[in-house]
Amino acid sequence: MFLELVNLKKLYDKNNGVKSLNLSVDKGEFITILGPSGCGKTTTLNMLGGFLKADDGQILLDGEDITKLPPEERPISTVFQSYALFPHMNVLQNVCYGLRFLCGMSKKEAIPVAKEYLKIVDLSDYENTRVGNLSGGQQQRVALARSMATNPKILLLDEPLSNLDASLRLKMRQELKTLQRKLGITMIFVTHDQEEALDISDRIAIMEKGELVQFDTPENIYKNPVNKFVREFLKLDELVWGEDGTLMKVIKKM
Repeated sequence: MFLELVNLKKLYDKNNGVKSLNLSVDKGEFITILGPSGCGKTTTLNMLGGFLKADDGQILLDGEDITKLPPEERPISTVFQSYALFPHMNVLQNVCYGLRFLCGMSKKEAIPVAKEYLKIVDLSDYENTRVGNLSGGQQQRVALARSMATNPKILLLDEPLSNLDASLRLKMRQELKTLQRKLGITMIFVTHDQEEALDISDRIAIMEKGELVQFDTPENIYKNPVNKFVREFLKLDELVWGEDGTLMKVIKKM
């Protein structure tokens, strides 16, 4: 198994945090961690990234125990909700940053790699633009390019679409999935948006009160929700699916 979370635990008190999480992810999967606020999804992501120390359990990546490694030593990149771009740098400099200071490349080595990833996210014409002059969708693409350029084994995404308006959010989530398929990178995506998760995930990990409730494909979750919480949280009675198993639309109940 490519990624395994084994009895992973992080409690802030007896009712808040992640209680004992077991999860296995295949290489190249697009996994979404989904649940209401306070369910433990962001805590899980932060333990994966090394930003939070687990109370107990293991994180095994490609056969290596990375549980105690600091963030900079993990082959994992994170795209944060705020994108965490450097406003005093232009687009190219932002993408070069990780290559130079995490991968140890010289400026001369980093520039062609950064340019290649800007090409992938269709921002080649914006290399010299300050990030503050970009739209929200463009800033998200810069953050993606910067994270992917370091060639991580896993890319973590912490609600990266939440700051976008509805129409741009829909467009960007499709672009994100297309990009993931093109590069074959393993992505773990955190969201509280049910439709978003059902639309782009290979599998969805649904969490409630710090525990994993169900982990399966969107189609199987739709057909066989394990309990009332899953059915009601995902609003499964309001969904319409196509014959190919893709989400067609959400029926808005009056």
